[in-house]
Amino acid sequence: MRVRERRQLAIRCSVRGRRFEFDELLEVAYRRLDSVSDGRAGEVVAAEEHVDWLIWLESACFEPDVDDTGVTTRCQDCRSTASHGGGEEPFVTSRCEDGAMGIVSSEIEIDATREDVWALVSDVTRTGEWSPECVRCRWLGGASAAVAGARYRGASRNGWRRWSTTSTIRVARLDAELVWDVTYLGRPVARWGYRLSELDGGGTLLVESVEDRRERWLQIVSPWITGARDRAARNAETIDTTLCRIKALAEASAVNDSMSGRDEGGADLDG
Repeated sequence: MRVRERRQLAIRCSVRGRRFEFDELLEVAYRRLDSVSDGRAGEVVAAEEHVDWLIWLESACFEPDVDDTGVTTRCQDCRSTASHGGGEEPFVTSRCEDGAMGIVSSEIEIDATREDVWALVSDVTRTGEWSPECVRCRWLGGASAAVAGARYRGASRNGWRRWSTTSTIRVARLDAELVWDVTYLGRPVARWGYRLSELDGGGTLLVESVEDRRERWLQIVSPWITGARDRAARNAETIDTTLCRIKALAEASAVNDSMSGRDEGGADLDG
């Protein structure tokens, strides 16, 4: 066992069972990142690296081990999260809009209002409920809602690989569009977005897209960071999984709201 591996093992052993103390360390690291977010580039990168290290340590010490099996396929995922009638897979269309720019997008029809779907996708703290890579997001700099300029930190993983990024919301049009830029160590990674439109027969068409904005050096090293050699194919796969999960959550919420409304109506009649 190499010296570095022995040190990591020693740290993991000393941290295990001390969740409360570790949470305090992570909170201090996030506060430090907030305080230097507008400072010198070197300070920002150092703070981000500190948070990255703690996120890796958290996953190693407090989360169950995950096999390096990659992304769950969208049909398996949809059947495991909700019923879509007769076991059929919801219709998802994936396409590469511009191969040169690395733009990938997918769309799905959801039997729920735009307001309900927007309430889901605009709450970045719930991203871990539908993303197969991003497991957790946390607002930065006192932000608490999706508005232009708001920033948040995302923790991601693929099998045993862990990494974190910083996102800045660029566009937030209520019930219509959400766009955010992602950076890694202060350098551009991608521009992601959701577009919502109302369907003629009711319901919502949700489109998710991503534009690869990595610099050449990051394109070279990112496969070792994220485990994905073909980023465009990986994005198409994760987007389809994400859309299926959002559909399941939004439609389940719509059904619950409908049942709750009927129950309240029945109570009024009884009264």
